[in-house]
Amino acid sequence: FIEPEIKIEAEIKIEAEKAIEHIGRAAEVCGNVVSVDKLSQVGGKPTFINFGRAYPNQEFTAIIWGRNRNKWTTPPERLYEQKKVCVSGKIAMHKGTPQIIVKNPEQIYIFGKRNEM
Repeated sequence: FIEPEIKIEAEIKIEAEKAIEHIGRAAEVCGNVVSVDKLSQVGGKPTFINFGRAYPNQEFTAIIWGRNRNKWTTPPERLYEQKKVCVSGKIAMHKGTPQIIVKNPEQIYIFGKRNEM
């Protein structure tokens, strides 16, 4: 079974620290990425892109599951760490942290470089 790609149009554009106020909304969330952690030993092999502060105190997290990582030609940890990044998608809450699941590179860009990605 292949998940259909559903384009979610952002209703709002917000800073990462405001994401917690907009759970359930489609948004473009922007902020400073402080760490990108690829956890190959965890089920689903997630890559966590943490905004604002490092894990476990991050303000917002973008998650790329292992099954989608091959869509990036450059590893996300090289692309996004220590940059201002914007992520589009539906904001969900997970263990007290707002997050967006990123399924393809079109959902995420380095601020100011959208046309180059």
